Amino acid sequence: MNDFSSKDKFFANAPRDKFRFAYLAFFLQGVAMFLAWNVFFTAAEFFSFRFTDSTFTSNYANYFAFGFMIANMLFVTLGTARQHKANFARQLFLSSVGNLFIFIALSILTLATNISPTVTFYVSLFLFFLSGVTCAYMQISCFAISARWEPIYVQAICSGQGFSGAATALAPLVVALVADPATSSTPESIATRALIVFVLCGIVIIIAYLAYFVLQRTDIYSYYMNNAAYNEWGFDKEPKRLQGGDIMHVVRRTSLLAIAQAWVWLVSLSLFPAVTGGVNSYATGPGALQGRWADKAIFVGLHYLVYNCGDWTGRILTGLSRFFVSTSPIVIVTVALLRTAFVPLFMMCNAEKPSDGSNPLLPTLINSDLGYFAVLLAFAISNGWTSSCAFMAAPSKMNSPEEEEVAGIVQSFTMSLGSTFGSLGGFGVRGLFVCKCNPFIS
Repeated sequence: MNDFSSKDKFFANAPRDKFRFAYLAFFLQGVAMFLAWNVFFTAAEFFSFRFTDSTFTSNYANYFAFGFMIANMLFVTLGTARQHKANFARQLFLSSVGNLFIFIALSILTLATNISPTVTFYVSLFLFFLSGVTCAYMQISCFAISARWEPIYVQAICSGQGFSGAATALAPLVVALVADPATSSTPESIATRALIVFVLCGIVIIIAYLAYFVLQRTDIYSYYMNNAAYNEWGFDKEPKRLQGGDIMHVVRRTSLLAIAQAWVWLVSLSLFPAVTGGVNSYATGPGALQGRWADKAIFVGLHYLVYNCGDWTGRILTGLSRFFVSTSPIVIVTVALLRTAFVPLFMMCNAEKPSDGSNPLLPTLINSDLGYFAVLLAFAISNGWTSSCAFMAAPSKMNSPEEEEVAGIVQSFTMSLGSTFGSLGGFGVRGLFVCKCNPFIS
């Protein structure tokens, strides 16, 4: 078994990351990875308008989330099973091409105003499903590659994911605030804003892949991806793709971290945005937002921004100092399980009222907008921090580059598994405990 001093020496002798370009390249892969996911939700104004007069006006986010996550889980599972045959660089290229196609299709959709709401919904759902597929292979590729690098590069991907959410949440909120209220709600204005966002996202996808393309030709990339360099520092002499029993050994060694990763996303996606998006502003009273901030569209947009900025903050913390990082599986899984307390906390906010006129399951005890946003911020920071720590800790427990790759893939799989069941759970939590309605049609 290799000791960790060999790994530390291996990292210490890596070529210098000139201009932090390698970190930036991995950061951009994180931005691109969940870009479609983030844009689909933060472009809520466009989709809500296009689905008007259909049965999907108020619940399309649940369908989108579930469609994305079921595709993501299925193809992460397939990719994990075939990891011993995978060409990760090629997978990353094809995923980038797929994401670019999605944003081109969405751009065309903004111009196709004569398509019925129902058809628009199913086309959008298909694109969202496809983005789950591209994200799955991008996840597997990026985390398998970065798992062989120093942990800070895994953190770069996680930080990029958080930045992607924050940036895509900020843009439509700023546009909504600066737009002329008299004209901002016209079909042409809504479509134009969405078109601009989709085109910019396509440009980001191209830039992200070009950064990785250049990274492949650097000395630091050759060092980390070259098995001979591992051999020099005492790692396994014969590199190989791990098979059945070896993979299960990795799974067992990272089982607590896998549970933590899955539970983090199960809780998060059960509440966000299915429940959190239904919380309303108090509009009056202490701690209430005033003026246009209390408008439903802007309030929901602000909620997306707070969540994504908090999630990004949690991810950034793990890269600032070792003081903010835990590699202890016990600590990480404990924090993940404690996050279950957010389920009743959000239900005690000014959440969506039961459609049957009955009393809410829990009383409204958090009776201010600021209190709600404080709970949302803690929810988001703990999501980003716990998920990033699990991703960074798993490869550090391994003894060979092949095991590190598999550890990164296992974390991607458990994240997809938790997210899928969380997206499905969002229907249940909202239907049973919040609106007491049929969440599939209401």
